[in-house]
Amino acid sequence: EQASPGGAGPHAATTPLSPYFSDFIRVLVEVTQRRDGDQNGLRLAGYNAISTMISHAGADCMPHMSTLLEAFATTLQQVLSSGLDTNCETACHIVGVLQVTSQRQRVQKAHADVLVALYVQVQ
Repeated sequence: EQASPGGAGPHAATTPLSPYFSDFIRVLVEVTQRRDGDQNGLRLAGYNAISTMISHAGADCMPHMSTLLEAFATTLQQVLSSGLDTNCETACHIVGVLQVTSQRQRVQKAHADVLVALYVQVQ
């Protein structure tokens, strides 16, 4: 789909939130890492908000997607290495963010191979 110049929606060239995209993502990542993240669905809400921000980001935010993809892939690797038994829900939320990010970015083969290898570990 083509971007609509200055319009709203997931394929707009820009959105009113575009100037704040990286700051919002940074703060939302901090929310997902809070010690009390398991209380009242805070961690889940943080990952859902990240996914929504990414899926509705303007085209001018696309340069951030590769960095986000790498960062969340690293986070998933860390979660998996610390034990899936206690972190399964968190791993699934991160997979969701990675899927949304990769759909928006049209992932390159190198990233796709890494993602598939990670996804296989989340069962």
